[in-house]
Amino acid sequence: MAGPDGTDGSGVQRRDPRARVTWLTGWLDAVRDLGSVTPERRTRILDKIAIGSQPTATYYVLLGISELIAGFALIIDSDATLIGANVVAPLMTPIFGVSLGLMRGDLALLRRALAAEFGGALFGVLLCVLLGVMPFAGEPSAALLAQTRPTLIDIFVAALAGFAGVLALIDERVSPVLPGVAIATALNPPIAAIGLLLVTGLLTNYLIRLVSDMRTQQAIQSVLDEALSHEPNTALVKVDFSRGAGGIDVLSTITTPRAVDPQLVQRLQNALADRLGDDVRLFMRCSVTQDVSATGSTSVRPYLSLNGRVTEAPLSPAMRMLQQAEQVSREVAASRPGLRLQNVELVELAAGPVFVISIASSRTPNVEDVGRFESVLRERLGEPNAHVVVRKTLTTDFTAKGRILLGSAHFAGTDEAGLARRDAVERTVRDARQATPDRFAAAVDAVEKDGAWHVRAEVVGPKLPTPADVRAVEARAADEVGSPVHLSLWARAEVQVDAERYAPLGD
Repeated sequence: MAGPDGTDGSGVQRRDPRARVTWLTGWLDAVRDLGSVTPERRTRILDKIAIGSQPTATYYVLLGISELIAGFALIIDSDATLIGANVVAPLMTPIFGVSLGLMRGDLALLRRALAAEFGGALFGVLLCVLLGVMPFAGEPSAALLAQTRPTLIDIFVAALAGFAGVLALIDERVSPVLPGVAIATALNPPIAAIGLLLVTGLLTNYLIRLVSDMRTQQAIQSVLDEALSHEPNTALVKVDFSRGAGGIDVLSTITTPRAVDPQLVQRLQNALADRLGDDVRLFMRCSVTQDVSATGSTSVRPYLSLNGRVTEAPLSPAMRMLQQAEQVSREVAASRPGLRLQNVELVELAAGPVFVISIASSRTPNVEDVGRFESVLRERLGEPNAHVVVRKTLTTDFTAKGRILLGSAHFAGTDEAGLARRDAVERTVRDARQATPDRFAAAVDAVEKDGAWHVRAEVVGPKLPTPADVRAVEARAADEVGSPVHLSLWARAEVQVDAERYAPLGD
């Protein structure tokens, strides 16, 4: 038994079945009310649709205004202006006229509505064709392109908007939403887009050339980039071309550590001619750069992508092998003070790859050092036929004291007494060496170590000294300084000669 508060006596709330029936009845009445109109309202709706479906002068004036507004909105990519054009457009009522004529079998209404709808659409297209040829119509905007790509969702939106339009038309209570329905179902933006796109149709020849130029551009970039993948640290930056009576002129801009060889340009020009099927004149504009990674490699091919990130283009197998050889060379050079690696080049021969290692050093490498490096390189690359050529650039370092032969003689700190002893040893060796006629000591460095003096001297003259000459100088210097002297000479038969005498170079 229910209590006075609507519970079953135990405190549990019970649902009233009558409330459920009342709620369901209310919804059913609301649905039936959607299609019920008074005879007076029905007459007014039919008259409104019949009048709005007639292609009158006012109809075309409003349509022309709306289409021009929509055309300008598509040109300037303005959504707000496009909404305004949709409100002005009178195309929705003829659509209702077509539907009503089909449902009632009213052929006269159907003909008038179809004439108004398609005639208005054709009129809008022609107006926007004229708008499209005006000088202020530039590149297609995003809003214009959006009108050319209808989707299934657009069909759903049109169906729902049409249903809403019918309700807004027959029910005075929801008639204020009619402008919003007009915006949703408006046809004038697509019509305006058609008119603007017809101008593009008139430029079909230009579009064909544009597509052809894009394919040519891609072919040129493909050929050049594939060829440049075999060149260390070289990347394609830009390609420009033009067609003429004599063929295709191509200007390519590349980044490279050095200017490319004309023979490479000739090979690329021939490859382009074969790919494009036309005569090609290739010009390569070299922007000399040197890209170095943290590992010291200079054989990378960095590119700047569209999102601003640096990417590395693929390397050919030969360039990858060159990159590894360069890394090995830098590791070895780092362990040799006074030796600086300048460049590593790869020459591919039938007998195997040849790596040309350019170094800068004050000393000439010996064959044993080159042989050991060649063995290490073969093992690291897994290439038993690899060969090494060392190309040396002679460097000469000077301080205020003179040419550096022993670094400690120039930079090791010592007291005044030590400096005086060093100067005495160097002067003694220089005097003893120059005691022989036409022998000149260009530089002398002495360092004291373990109770003996180690001396290195650069001497020039018309004749080279012998080991006996060196022993004689060591003995004379040791007697004068009172300590053993170990002398090493860097001797060159190099002097300046005139009609009277010998003289060292530079006098």
